[in-house]
Amino acid sequence: MNELLLERYPDLAFLLKFSQGDKIKREAHFTLPVNLEKLEVIYVYGIGMGLHYKELKSWLHQKKERALVFLEDDMNCIASFLNGPHAREILQDRQAHIHFGINLDELVLSYPAKHIELVSAKKCPPTLALKLYRKASSLNALFSEVLYYHKLLENLLPNIKRAPKAFFGNKLAGQFKNVPAVICGAGPSLASSIAALKTLENKALIFAGGSTLSALKAKGVTPHFGMALDPNPEEYLRLEPAADIKIPFLYANRLLPSVFSLCSGPLGYLRTDTGGIFESWMEEKLGITEEAIGPDLGNEAFSVTTMQVAFATILGCSPIILTGVDLAFTGGKRYSEGVMEDSSVLLKKLSEETRVEERLIKKKGRKGHFVNTLVKWVMESDAISAYAKKHKPTIYINATEDGLGFKGVPFMPLQEAISKYCHKTENFRGRVQSAIAKCPMRVSARQIEKLLEEVGKSLKICETLLEKIILELETTRFLDSGKLLILRIDLEEEIAFDALLQQIGPVLDKMTARLSHQPHLNREISKYKEMLTIVQHLNSVFI
Repeated sequence: MNELLLERYPDLAFLLKFSQGDKIKREAHFTLPVNLEKLEVIYVYGIGMGLHYKELKSWLHQKKERALVFLEDDMNCIASFLNGPHAREILQDRQAHIHFGINLDELVLSYPAKHIELVSAKKCPPTLALKLYRKASSLNALFSEVLYYHKLLENLLPNIKRAPKAFFGNKLAGQFKNVPAVICGAGPSLASSIAALKTLENKALIFAGGSTLSALKAKGVTPHFGMALDPNPEEYLRLEPAADIKIPFLYANRLLPSVFSLCSGPLGYLRTDTGGIFESWMEEKLGITEEAIGPDLGNEAFSVTTMQVAFATILGCSPIILTGVDLAFTGGKRYSEGVMEDSSVLLKKLSEETRVEERLIKKKGRKGHFVNTLVKWVMESDAISAYAKKHKPTIYINATEDGLGFKGVPFMPLQEAISKYCHKTENFRGRVQSAIAKCPMRVSARQIEKLLEEVGKSLKICETLLEKIILELETTRFLDSGKLLILRIDLEEEIAFDALLQQIGPVLDKMTARLSHQPHLNREISKYKEMLTIVQHLNSVFI
């Protein structure tokens, strides 16, 4: 037993010398998680006698990528466990892991996964699950983007080509100093704000993003700026009711390209750093160097609402008033009228969801009572709160009647906020039109085509080099042959490596770290084969 412990957990073996081993406790009743088959990693808070392992062993061994992770913050409990009946089997199982202490950053990096669950063998800290899901969600978004970048590239390539005909939204910075701005969300409480919004045509800038454009059109409200960022097919369905969008429409390159068929007004390119490595590389080569909008929102901000808050702030607007931003299922509904609705069916579906960012949870809302919300909405609320704190003296106001609320952002009914801050009358549509006319993109279609041609040719060379690397590894069975070294250098010197591939290796290393019991050579071969598959997908998009 001691040899096993020293081999897998040498630091733990040392610390156990100072423990008493007298904390044997009866484990909490265990119920198998919902949708067990979808789960990739199960965390167990409290190691107990390891009985959870017995219940989950069959699930664990169905796939080699699965992991069962015991979290224990009491060394005496671990000492007691080691004297129990399941200790040896758990220590021998390379898919089962024991962690002393709870370092969430270390945990999500060690076991990156989209579908996870936290269960308890003893009383669990009330915020632990939410903190774990938030950390995992942020990391998963980063890793998924790298490993499935060809999906995002399908949007980036056609959208980058739109730049020469767009105005540059970032160059509007500071041009609307101290102008009131109203950021509209598509939450259920938006309905109570419609009458007030209809009075703001010449008193404030109205912003609407994504599905909110459809909700406002259904009620006869036309914002001054529209915005959309979502790369997924659902974005078209959400925006379709708002077809023939004539207002200035701000977009990020990641946006689903079919959405542009719904737009007939001026298009505004936004540099946001949300398009990943290739977007950043292209912008640098094209001389698009203005400061990106949004990075200071933090890595938990994924939504069009957070981006609108940042954009309005960059414009110089103040106050910035949020309405319809429930971030909760107010009245059991997700959206205001005018947006595709799903209510009771959706809530039932979300109660069985295993994706970390879509987990349904209860949290105290603005009015002090518990509301149904999602992990991603809690992250969004906190991101806006932190952003508002960093950007004083800009005034931020929450005028959303219900929902989750925002820490540190005071609530004020929309009509009261209008009475207090929206005094001046001005032709804002004319002012917006004049401002965007002065901010054209300074890039040409030929510049873009030339760069894409260079990357496309280089990407094919990368595919050939990866095939040679894999063959060399499989033939020689050496990790450090001279030929292999030259092939790796050649790969890293390709322009496509800088533009598209440099993040793939490190992410794959993290994804396969839990398989460390396998021979290093086999893991390297698997890594390069996975990299080759990714490059083949990327090549298929460039064709």
